[in-house]
Formats: sequence, C-alpha cells, structure tokens
Amino acid sequence: MVLRWAKRTNILLIAVCTIIGNSLLAQRKITSAEALNNIGSIVTICDNIVDAIYLENAPNKFTLLRMGGVYPNQKLTIVIDEKNRSNFPPRPEIFYLNKTICVTGRLELYRETPELEIFSPADLARSADSVPGNPAPIITNVPSIEYMPEFDFEAGMSLGTMNGATDVGRKKSSIFLPSTVDWKSTKANISLYGGVTYKNLLGARLEMTFGRVAGSDKNGLYPYRNLSYRSSMFEVAAIGEYYPLAKANFNPYVMAGVGVFSFKPQTYYNGTWIDLKPLLTEGQGFTEYPGRTGYKLTQLCLPFGAGAKYELSPAFNVRLEFLYRYTSTDYIDDASKSSIDPSLYEKYLSSENATIASDLTKRSRDYASGYLRGGTKTEDKYFTINVKLGYKLGNLGLRYVGKL
Repeated sequence: MVLRWAKRTNILLIAVCTIIGNSLLAQRKITSAEALNNIGSIVTICDNIVDAIYLENAPNKFTLLRMGGVYPNQKLTIVIDEKNRSNFPPRPEIFYLNKTICVTGRLELYRETPELEIFSPADLARSADSVPGNPAPIITNVPSIEYMPEFDFEAGMSLGTMNGATDVGRKKSSIFLPSTVDWKSTKANISLYGGVTYKNLLGARLEMTFGRVAGSDKNGLYPYRNLSYRSSMFEVAAIGEYYPLAKANFNPYVMAGVGVFSFKPQTYYNGTWIDLKPLLTEGQGFTEYPGRTGYKLTQLCLPFGAGAKYELSPAFNVRLEFLYRYTSTDYIDDASKSSIDPSLYEKYLSSENATIASDLTKRSRDYASGYLRGGTKTEDKYFTINVKLGYKLGNLGLRYVGKL
C-alpha cells in the first residue's frame, strides 16, 4: 500500500516538474540573435521589427515580420498566416514596423532561418517584463528603417501672378528676360490640379489655370504705337515633373508638358472693354492683304519651368513654381503684323465696327505709314509664378529606402 502510494506520488511529482519546467522554459527570454541556437524551444524574444512584408500575390499569403536584420539577413521571421491576419490590427506589416515587441512561441527552422508563428495579438507583449499572453500595448519609438510609398496621389490649388510676353508692352526684345516684361500689367491667376508622384522622383499632373494677361505700350519700348490690351486665359495642361534629388521633405524639380488654352484679346474704348478679334485690325481675310487669315481663340502651348516642393506634414505640401509657356499664336495681344489702310474697314465690317477699328488704328501717331503693330519672328508667350498647396489623397505600394 505504501509502495503504491509512493509510485503515485512520484508520477505526480514528475508531472508537476514537467509543467513547471515547460512554464519556465516558455518564460525564458532571449534575443533574436540567439534564436538559431534554440530551435524547437518555446521562448520569448524581444527585439525590433526592422523589416516587414505582406505576400499578397504569393500562393500562401503570409505576413512576415522580421527581427535582427533586413531580408535576407534577418535573425528571426515572425509568421502570420492569412487565416489569422484578420485577428491583428489592419495592415500588420505597417502597424508593427519599426516597433519593439516581445513574441512568445516555439522556434522552427525554415531554409536555415528561425521562424515563429503567431496567431493573435495575445502572442505579443510590450517589453521583456510583460507577461506573454497579455496583449499589452507595444513600444512605438524605436525606428530602425524607413519605408515610403511607391506612389503618392495629390490634389491641390495655387494662387499667383500671370504675365504676357507679347509684342504690346514689350520693353526690349523677343527673348524672355525680366527686363523685357511689362511688370506694371501683372495680373492674377488661380489653378486646380491633380497628380501622382512616383518614388519622389517622377511626377505627372493635370492642371486647369484661370487668369489674365495684359500689356500697354506706354510701359514698353514703343510708346508712340499706343496699343494696349488685356486677354482672359483658360488653360488645361498635362505636365511631367522630374525631381533630381528624389528627397522626401524638400525637393526642387523641373517640369515640361503640353497644353491647350483659350484667350480673348480686348482693349479699352470709350469707357468699356471691347473684343478685338471681330474688328479684323490687321485686315485678316481682306483681299487687299493676301496671306492674312483669321486666328483661332483656342491654341496649343508648351509649358516648362522649375519649382521646389516642401512637405509641411504627411498630408500637406507647399510649392513655389515658375511656369513659362511657348504658344502657337502671335495674336494673344491681337498684334502681329503691320496696320492697314483704315478706309478698308467700311468694305468688310459693319458701320459700327468699321468706326471702332478705324479709331483704334488712329491711336498711333504713325498710323498713316502702315506702322508695325507686332513682330513677325516669334509667337507670343505667357508665364505664371505661383504658390501651390497640395493635399495627399493616398498612396499605393511601399518601398524600402534604408535606415533612418
């Protein structure tokens, strides 16, 4: 009887020791560097998640969190099976990245790299002093590497100035220089845009711009010509951007593109603004002036320029930008060639328009000699200087860009 009791006691002691031993083993804490020497053991490992990926296109859609190094040099891979992914915070490969965690489980070897599978946040602890199995908050202030989006989508608006580089009001030559521009006729513009940036290196945007250009000979090289104009402008342009430094926070860039714009030249006459195109001021379509055809109020432009972008926050950025446009017309200011014999207006225009066109021709002191109204070698240009505010709509994809 005593012997039977002793045997039962020994069996009970062995079971208790086994349970205690396994419990102590489970509580044994090691670093990720020691994982390879503890394959098959149940351990708690505390370290940083320095690399993470979701294999959403693989046959087995695992989520992999890596400790001790970036793939393929990690010391430990923590595996979340697809069927358990919903147990964790959304996008765990982002949520746990660059955070210090403690994980408890049995170590296994896969392709010479230790692995440990977890099933819920209960397998994670806050620090080496936390109790495994208690889903306490994790430490978030230990950055190790930096991940950034592949694509950033953005929308924004801008405000700024608009100037014409046309024949009327020009001070020196047909080549753009600050000293050639009629700065006194500067007008405002506003634009709306949407675009995408790839790896802070390349960008593309679609932009609508509303504004006005103007000029007056009293501010230019030929005050005796005495012409003046204003023209409303509406432009839609597709613009590509190149960021040579590919930086995240402050990034200068250059840009070029193609656009379509409409314009409407006017001049001030007897207290009101009148449209110039219907007046055929240079004899467009007159048989006496062959080769002078009417111009269209919608034309092509080739914008190009430079700017700099600064990230105010993860959601907002601000830009300073200069954008210059070559155009396919020389009639933004309704002046391209020489004046005509004003008596011909009565032949081709209504009585009212003929009177207005004749009066406008006689504004110049040299009108009788067929004075030159504009240059014939270059087309008109215009440009904007804007401050832009952009808002990030979202991003797509992630890329590893190195240690912080």
